[in-house]
Amino acid sequence: MLAGGACVILGLIGLVFVENFWWAAITLFLAGAGSALVYTPLLSIAINLYPKKRGTVMGLLMSGAGIGMLLSGLMVPFLLHQLLS
Repeated sequence: MLAGGACVILGLIGLVFVENFWWAAITLFLAGAGSALVYTPLLSIAINLYPKKRGTVMGLLMSGAGIGMLLSGLMVPFLLHQLLS
């Protein structure tokens, strides 16, 4: 999970320096692969901790991921505007 987190961080930092399509594709691939390395074991651990509430646990983790994507879509433009102004 630590390696996955590091991949996500490196991928997102790499997006700052995007100059062409291939650099963007590589950094987004790195961020996505890191996200998969974190999300899959986390889901497995959570389901094993609460086997009787499997549906609830999966729903909370999936909704958390969706809310995180929503918030990052709102925060990134704001942060870019603040940093570039």
